[in-house]
Amino acid sequence: MTITAPTRDTRLGPAATAALRTLIVTVLAGGVSGLVAGGILGRLGMRLLAVTSPTIAQGRLTDDAARVGQFTLGGSLGLALALAVTGAFLAPTYLLVRRVLPAARTRRVAGSALITGAVGGALLVHDHPSFDYSILQPTWLAVLLFVAVPATYGALLAYLVESLARPDPPRFPGPVSRLWHGRIVTDIGTVAYWAVVGWGVYNVGADVISLASDTASGAPWTI
Repeated sequence: MTITAPTRDTRLGPAATAALRTLIVTVLAGGVSGLVAGGILGRLGMRLLAVTSPTIAQGRLTDDAARVGQFTLGGSLGLALALAVTGAFLAPTYLLVRRVLPAARTRRVAGSALITGAVGGALLVHDHPSFDYSILQPTWLAVLLFVAVPATYGALLAYLVESLARPDPPRFPGPVSRLWHGRIVTDIGTVAYWAVVGWGVYNVGADVISLASDTASGAPWTI
């Protein structure tokens, strides 16, 4: 009787198929998330902000060249389409963030919302005398809106991916895959994750202080 030693399956087929499926699911989820968070909820939030702003703000151009208080079907559809495409384009970055997030779906949703809210807030919230945050009122609502929209996008994206993608796909064979799933990537990725979150929170905080004091922000390392 001949005993054959077990061999490791080095076929790329199952792993490649699973990776492609996860990527497709992620891109589609990103499009849906961008549409819902930005195109629908964001548009409703901007409408609310226009209603609560003073008369002096009505009809004036925002920082993004949109007129306050003027909402058209064509403009709303164009915004929804643009944000859906943007959401789909950015969605694969979640697969990198996902690598260092806890396995539980709820914690991945929270972790994704935290980093997208922090980074999105850093990019969207501006210091004094930005029109969007100095003329549109109340200021706290404008800040909350432009942090909540990207955070909602991240949360919804993670929820859809974790609900629809295969939870434990087969891994690619070889040293690169072992490195990707190894401790060193976990440690470096975790540090990078919290560094990015900290940078985003710092930026939003600096802008909030600037808006509260009615002075331009002089904080370093801000955008």
